Amino acid sequence: MAQIMADDQNRCLIFGCNSALHWKDRTVAAKTGTTDDFRDAVTIAFTPDLTAALWVGDILADLPQNRMVNGSDGVFVASPAIHSFVSQALAGVPGNRWYTPPPGVVAGPGNSWYLADTRSVAKLPGDNPPSPLPRRSTIRSRPIQVPARPGEPFANAASGD
Repeated sequence: MAQIMADDQNRCLIFGCNSALHWKDRTVAAKTGTTDDFRDAVTIAFTPDLTAALWVGDILADLPQNRMVNGSDGVFVASPAIHSFVSQALAGVPGNRWYTPPPGVVAGPGNSWYLADTRSVAKLPGDNPPSPLPRRSTIRSRPIQVPARPGEPFANAASGD
């Protein structure tokens, strides 16, 4: 997993090549995350020598002025700071240190990895829908009641009777 997360080619389609998730002088695995409403962004980066994580978000989620701008993805909000921190923290540390593959795992083409005894992978599980397709459930469900905000009383949900 670390090898896949460290390969800049795996991120190019989404973040562009040479984004803040790419280090030219060392191998670093990195992962970003962003909430759907753009209230939180995170980037985690690790090497054999260092692990760093940065969360940027709204601890006062009820105040609109504390929200990030729509489209504020983790790669733009948290990644530049992580990149700077990792670069400074590992200055002087050799950049060629990396994890050895687990026993029985071999590299394949295009940054793919296989178990040593694998002869082919025609399709991954879940590539095709099940056949025949499952039938739609006839069980009636009742709406779940949840408070609008933590600590508030439950809202009146439509009756499922």
